[in-house]
Amino acid sequence: AAHQRKLDGLKAKIDEQEHILVTKEQEMALIMRQNEALRNHLIKRLKAYYLRGNTGFVDVTFSGRTLPELLLAQDAFRSLVTYDQELFKTYRESIIEIEGIKQAKQLEKTVLTQFYGDADTENAALAKTAAEQQELLQKVQAQKGLYQMALREMRKAESEMAVAIQRQAPSSTTRS
Repeated sequence: AAHQRKLDGLKAKIDEQEHILVTKEQEMALIMRQNEALRNHLIKRLKAYYLRGNTGFVDVTFSGRTLPELLLAQDAFRSLVTYDQELFKTYRESIIEIEGIKQAKQLEKTVLTQFYGDADTENAALAKTAAEQQELLQKVQAQKGLYQMALREMRKAESEMAVAIQRQAPSSTTRS
């Protein structure tokens, strides 16, 4: 019974690890979708920047905006690019962290599965040993019963012989 509780506990831990793995895979899929959406957004932003190009002498000369406005727009765009780079870095770190957790949980699940298999094998060996002991006990009890029956028959024969000897003993003394 205690061994079965141990097996049930290991099975519950394996199920828990599987659940955690599924959860981490879902988290990773979500991050990958967010990462892809951000990547597409950044590509559009970069295309717009490269089509427009850097603020040059021609832009300053022929633009309807002032030089400070043009430089402010360029700085704002650079800030957005820096922000996007940091966001990508965060996503990459999240993916690496989730992959590490996923690998650790997979390893833990493998170890628990091995423990469960070992415990199951041990349980089968214990059951076999218990069955062998039960069979041996039954044989011993059967032999004990046979010995007791033989002992009763021997005592009965002994008492019958004693009675027979006592009957013959007085008749032998009367003949002499």
